[in-house]
Amino acid sequence: IHPRYYEQITEPISMSNIKTLSQKPTHYQTLNHYRADWHLLFDNARQYNEPGSQIYKDAEYLQKV
Repeated sequence: IHPRYYEQITEPISMSNIKTLSQKPTHYQTLNHYRADWHLLFDNARQYNEPGSQIYKDAEYLQKV
């Protein structure tokens, strides 16, 4: 991860984090809580990456799926 990532992204999360958290039976109490972490992941990707970049486009696409 680029050193400036943590300067721009104040609430980082990754797919690995979400996977680990989802394996803890008490972490995600509701589907909305689980969904919120995915939205955070996509929001972070769009905030950090340039519009039009592949990662930005992927985040937009995956959030719609």
